[in-house]
Amino acid sequence: MKNRRTGKHINAYPCCIGILLFLVILWIPVVGSAANDTTIIGFWWDSTKPSPELYQIDSTGATIPRKDAAFWDNWAVTGNMKTVVITPSNEILYGTNNRGDGLDLTGASGDVMVEIPRFYTRSTYSNGSFYFYISPVPVDGFTVAPMFNQRGSGTAAGTQAPYYYVGRYIASLSGNKLQSATGKVPAVSMTIGQARQYAENKGDGWGITNIWTFSGLRQLFYTEMLTLDSQTAWAKSRGVVDFGYDGTFKAKDSGADSIDTQISALNATGSGTGENGKTPVSWRGIENFWGNVFQFQDGFNAIDGKAFVISPTGLGISGKPTVFKDVLDTSDVISVGVLCPDEGWQKNFISSDVARPLFLPSSVGGSETTYVSDYYWPPNSTDPSSPSSPLILLSGGGWKHAGGAGIGRLGADCNISRERYDFGARIEFRPAITPEAPTDSGNPLMPEAPVGDTTSFMVIGILIILAGGGYVICRNKRKTSSDQPRKKEPDRK
Repeated sequence: MKNRRTGKHINAYPCCIGILLFLVILWIPVVGSAANDTTIIGFWWDSTKPSPELYQIDSTGATIPRKDAAFWDNWAVTGNMKTVVITPSNEILYGTNNRGDGLDLTGASGDVMVEIPRFYTRSTYSNGSFYFYISPVPVDGFTVAPMFNQRGSGTAAGTQAPYYYVGRYIASLSGNKLQSATGKVPAVSMTIGQARQYAENKGDGWGITNIWTFSGLRQLFYTEMLTLDSQTAWAKSRGVVDFGYDGTFKAKDSGADSIDTQISALNATGSGTGENGKTPVSWRGIENFWGNVFQFQDGFNAIDGKAFVISPTGLGISGKPTVFKDVLDTSDVISVGVLCPDEGWQKNFISSDVARPLFLPSSVGGSETTYVSDYYWPPNSTDPSSPSSPLILLSGGGWKHAGGAGIGRLGADCNISRERYDFGARIEFRPAITPEAPTDSGNPLMPEAPVGDTTSFMVIGILIILAGGGYVICRNKRKTSSDQPRKKEPDRK
């Protein structure tokens, strides 16, 4: 190829390389590939000290510098937590980003949910220190987070779901079914049994969040935010907790204070536009994980101070699928020991292997800014010979609980018939047929490509074609130029 200014021939290959580099620069911001960092990460907490601060650790348990936001947005678990819509026929619709832009959040198209990719956990305890680890992929010594074993039926019973779904919003009531949609009044004044039935009316795989889902999400939250004091995780809001108590209903509607558009498009984390303590917060798309109204956590019974939770494997002793109900079958539960019998600010967790993943209190004596930093109501003594009225679990606190509310706020003092104007629920879902990861991705956790990613692949194809075309043009020009007889340049004087 000839340079028009100098008349000299130039090599075509650098020209082609330049075109390719130019196309790569154009391609980088367009591609919406899923987060794929599979680093093992965790936290440790020194329960002998009053600080609720947690410390980042690597796979060996060594303390490391705190990971920044970019890490969590590219980590294969939190980076792939995204808002989706699940239609009445259980089709999963994706938006153009993790916030769910492009989706109908009103409920007209289906339930607005947060997709959570499968992850694996491990925990240890030594001399007052708790260590919790998460791996996005299977690793020796780790077990799948029990939330992914729940609600399997038929041949899926007791198997690991690649994805699990929780409501983006606290549930509202539509007819005889719970739903997750923006702009709705939270459904309250129902028993746990009624809430469960309203959720199960949606079909197989649906229910209200259970103790294992709740605990798995707590571990993810603590690992990313590195504090047990959840009200300090965002500078702009502590959550909907400061409306006080005067006997009236003061919960905010879902999506209040423009939070749907205020949260980050990249990670769906943030808060509404209202006053601190009176505006909702969102973590990875899950709005009001605490505050606003209490939330039932299914699969938990307390009798005479002893706690029992539904089997982490999804199967009972008989090998049949576990069943969520008011009084859990004895063959479907495991015992996690005796809960702290005293009311107050939680100070420590039960450290036994079976109870440790549940973050259940072993003692009280802290405050709203020290230790666990959340309040706790213990199970009242119940006649163990009459298990028809066990106690159940509520979490989060409500609009009136101020510093006592938080991700770890627990109430284990209500029986199965209790209902109140600030008791609500959040729905969860495990599809009968779960979306499968692409076999050639190299990442077993990569979800189906949303609309934005599909468009990106088309753009990539076009860019490859253009690059190939540029190469052919350059090569042909070089060949044509070399075939022409070269003229002798005149002598310069």
